[in-house]
Amino acid sequence: MQAVCKALALASALTVLFSIASTAQQAGRIESMKLLTPDVGWAATNSQLFWTTDGGGKWKDITPKSSHKRQWVSSVFFLNSSAGWALLHCRDGRDPVADDGCFELASTTDAGESWSMVRQKVASPFSREQLENSPGFSGRSWLEFVDSQHGWEILKIATGSGPPSAGEMLRTVDGGKNWVATKDLPMPDHFHFLTSKNGWIAGGDEGGLFVTHDAGDSWQKVSLPDPAGLGQHLGGYYGLPMFEGEQRGFEWVEYTTGPSEGPNEEVLVLFVSEDGGKNWRLEKKLSALPTLNYVDVVDGTAVAAHSELDQVPQGEGQCPVRRIALSLFRISQDGASSFSSASIPIPDGVVQELTFISRDRGWAKILGRLFVTQDGGGNWVEITPGGAPPEVPSVCAPVKTVPARKSPTGAVPAQQPASASSVSMHLGFDITRVPCPTSKPCTTAQSLPVMQAWMSSSPFYDHECISPPPRPTGEPMQR
Repeated sequence: MQAVCKALALASALTVLFSIASTAQQAGRIESMKLLTPDVGWAATNSQLFWTTDGGGKWKDITPKSSHKRQWVSSVFFLNSSAGWALLHCRDGRDPVADDGCFELASTTDAGESWSMVRQKVASPFSREQLENSPGFSGRSWLEFVDSQHGWEILKIATGSGPPSAGEMLRTVDGGKNWVATKDLPMPDHFHFLTSKNGWIAGGDEGGLFVTHDAGDSWQKVSLPDPAGLGQHLGGYYGLPMFEGEQRGFEWVEYTTGPSEGPNEEVLVLFVSEDGGKNWRLEKKLSALPTLNYVDVVDGTAVAAHSELDQVPQGEGQCPVRRIALSLFRISQDGASSFSSASIPIPDGVVQELTFISRDRGWAKILGRLFVTQDGGGNWVEITPGGAPPEVPSVCAPVKTVPARKSPTGAVPAQQPASASSVSMHLGFDITRVPCPTSKPCTTAQSLPVMQAWMSSSPFYDHECISPPPRPTGEPMQR
């Protein structure tokens, strides 16, 4: 898809607005974020939590501080623009078992001006010997509250081998002071509670949607109406239900259809509930869409993001200019749809997270960097705390021609770049070697959870292909 670049006056206004020098130092890779009001929101790296009251023009470091030598910001949730919680994974470096189970919950009622800390009682699932070959708790977690007292968290366990998905869900009824473990967690993944009793969890290695009506003590798989006319479908990726009030809800499922080998098609299906998620009906089916990286719902309209790499050829001997073409699809309940596209001048990445507070105002996270739009996706401006990260040299570099020297055998060796300045020092992986959960060639639906786990939980920043790279697919849709 070719990017549509609009040179609007609004772009200049946005650039001026967000060119204010940030008070934070270079923050690093953004791992999570949320826009709470048109101007208030937060963004977190692995080690810092930032707060803004002007839409991202200025950021304040509100990271809660524990008494431990090292801490990671594992998960963050704000109920509103004042009350929030941050789950910290702490380590002292003395006992690997104690370090693995060291979690503290920080809570605030004044937007991070002050924090209360509670040490959680979490037992490490591994022995000292096992932790030599396994990372234990992966640091990947999810946290949510429905009010000031009722909350849940999931701690994912990196088994290394054995069951592909393992984790523990904990529940609190006193604002986080005390936690108890729930039972029979179907998968450690994204979840959402509508009330203190009713909640959903979606995703996992095989995909699926599960519901609980007893605060997480038991879970049942949700059976959605089978969309007629799909033909053979190779599975679907389920987003989390999103509700307007306590009764009307929306559930999006992205199905992959077609033969097990050969070209496939992505079909996005909308289900609607009018009774708080007890029953669902098939509302709309959209085909011929590109692979969607993320779906959010605002004012009854789904905002779906698709991003892909766009390379603009340059002169001979020069690298192509790499940029991201970000497209937004808006689909309303009555079937009306709209489309916007913009070009973002960064050399790689896909939309990892999307949050909209109105039709026009939203944030997007792309490869650990944060961007804002004020016109519904026509223009984007970077607002990463501390400014844009240093540019990593491209894997492509112009080849400087040097006179060829014949080898003793008379053959002319291949030309090599004059320098290795284009080599990235980040950890990386070859995307043509992504493992598949089945013995057959991976389908899109099968490979997306694997790629999502690598992108969100691994230390790998760079990827490279030996063969021509496929179009990036990004993360599957999420809440």
